[in-house]
Amino acid sequence: MIITGVKPVGKGRYEIFLDEGSYPAFTLYRKELKKFDIREGEELTDDVKTVIYSEVLAKRAVLRLYHLIESRDYTERELRERLMRGRYPLSVIDNAISQIKAQGLADDTDYALRYADCYIDRKSKKAVIQALVRKGISPETAAEAVGQVCGERTAAECYDEGDKIRRFLEKRHFDPFAADSKEISKQIAYLMGKGFNFTDIKRVIRDMCEGADSFERE
Repeated sequence: MIITGVKPVGKGRYEIFLDEGSYPAFTLYRKELKKFDIREGEELTDDVKTVIYSEVLAKRAVLRLYHLIESRDYTERELRERLMRGRYPLSVIDNAISQIKAQGLADDTDYALRYADCYIDRKSKKAVIQALVRKGISPETAAEAVGQVCGERTAAECYDEGDKIRRFLEKRHFDPFAADSKEISKQIAYLMGKGFNFTDIKRVIRDMCEGADSFERE
């Protein structure tokens, strides 16, 4: 294969383009360009490419993952995305992810449990599940994590959606007797943004009003 481009991307790093695709195949540092004689228009042999992938990029990708997980938790998809931004080849990414998973350093099930345990009292169950899915956790794993966390808590520790809504309203100093329709709509929009169901919000506010006629929204 022919090296069709060597593009500097800052801090002594270069994107290497090959004739097999329009996207950068990988990135190397300046000293590595010299070591492997990487020059635009020259041929990159399969043997040299194998050495670059298996010895240089493979090691670098794993070290990058170690550095990332030292600071906080990541889902597998988030780790993959970080390596993709670094222009690592897919085969290198797969091997690096497999290596840290084998070491127990990347586990989506554990991540989902820790996330649910942290946020279940701050968000609705639906919002927690949606957040996990956006991070790359499967809907099934996310739902199981939320169910397990709530199942391990007492009723007081993992209160239902209605109690969460009430607590949010109390923290926001919401007075259902004094609030006008504009204020009620504002609170509803806020709570729906937290993932709560409109019907549940409506029920809680009506309960707080103890049957008052001040809450009408259709």
